Amino acid sequence: MAAAEACDRGVRLKWPNDLLLGGRKVGGILVEVAGTKAVCGIGINLTWAPQGGASLNQPRDWLLDQLRHAIERWSSAPAEEVVARWRELSDTIGRRVRVQLPDRAFEGVAQDINERGELLVDSAVVSAGSVTHLAD
Repeated sequence: MAAAEACDRGVRLKWPNDLLLGGRKVGGILVEVAGTKAVCGIGINLTWAPQGGASLNQPRDWLLDQLRHAIERWSSAPAEEVVARWRELSDTIGRRVRVQLPDRAFEGVAQDINERGELLVDSAVVSAGSVTHLAD
């Protein structure tokens, strides 16, 4: 939520870790957990984007300032407030999706994001994997 809000301009979230602007990828977030610590990397296309992607066209210093404030706000927010905002910004909920897991793939409608951040697709609970938005 912090990255999407920092970008402004109607940036939406594609579960689990992409930022979309006008339906095209403008950024992404990677988190690596080791023991009790997590390292988060955020990549946002500021002035250039690969083919099919979007760029934010905002100054770096402005974005960093916005991001710092948003991270401070969301890192101390109650979990239920975080999930509620994630649902509001989600571009995945309500869409037909294809879920690719290591051992199988399936299609269905993304119905919700639960309190643990897992994606609910029809009757399946997805905690990790690749999700593709399908054309309606």
